[in-house]
Amino acid sequence: MYQRIRAPVVSERDYTVLMHRDGDGQGGEARITFRLANEDGPPPARGVVRLSTLRGLWSVTPAADGGCDVVYSIHSEPGGNIPAFLVRGPYVDSARELVQDVLDWAESHP
Repeated sequence: MYQRIRAPVVSERDYTVLMHRDGDGQGGEARITFRLANEDGPPPARGVVRLSTLRGLWSVTPAADGGCDVVYSIHSEPGGNIPAFLVRGPYVDSARELVQDVLDWAESHP
């Protein structure tokens, strides 16, 4: 999957990611891992910073109460000359929002 990100103040970023699914969640954990695969995507675009580090996972495990335990973990580096303090807060907020959006969708699609 190829993504191109536009954010205020900084140059656009892009990356290609490869996702892999293990398990179906019927009898245990369902897991999706992802990692960069820029070599499989389009060539770098002029004026766009290519991410050089991105990896993570989604893990969904049946819980004793009949629900599920969900873990989302991601590590990425935005590339370019962005100080860490400018990135840390927005990355945490966007990860939290993504997880909440997925949980909201799952609750409305039983």
